[in-house]
Amino acid sequence: MSSLPYIEYECAPSDFRPYGGDPVRWLAEADYPLVRAVWPAAAPWPATTPESWLAAQALGFQYAAVILGGQIQALAAALRCPGPVGEVWQVYTRPEARGRGYAKAVVSFVTAAILDAGQRARCSTAHDNHAMQRVAESLGFQRVKRAS
Repeated sequence: MSSLPYIEYECAPSDFRPYGGDPVRWLAEADYPLVRAVWPAAAPWPATTPESWLAAQALGFQYAAVILGGQIQALAAALRCPGPVGEVWQVYTRPEARGRGYAKAVVSFVTAAILDAGQRARCSTAHDNHAMQRVAESLGFQRVKRAS
């Protein structure tokens, strides 16, 4: 991750362009071993123990993933918080799985859940993360500001 400014995006239901790519599902407690297998590469995420995985969920993070071949190919979290905006967080795709639409599928799934809950969806990404910018913009997210 870059220490340079981030770009913030927001998506309203009227702007959302869902993507029906690969199958995505919500992760359950029993999926922790799959999550743990990708988290060392996706550091500095904090949920590296079963306890921290459950603690993240207790804080409002709900994780979804594309799972193929018994491995998570891409994952993202919906941060469920009160108010008019829900957050798309912790988008990660295995390096060897990039460029296949997995991130777009998982971000679309999480965004749909946020919008279905009556909130606008928000996400942010580093100014130099062009792949995530393409994913967000292709799904209907609009740039709202640069965050520091």
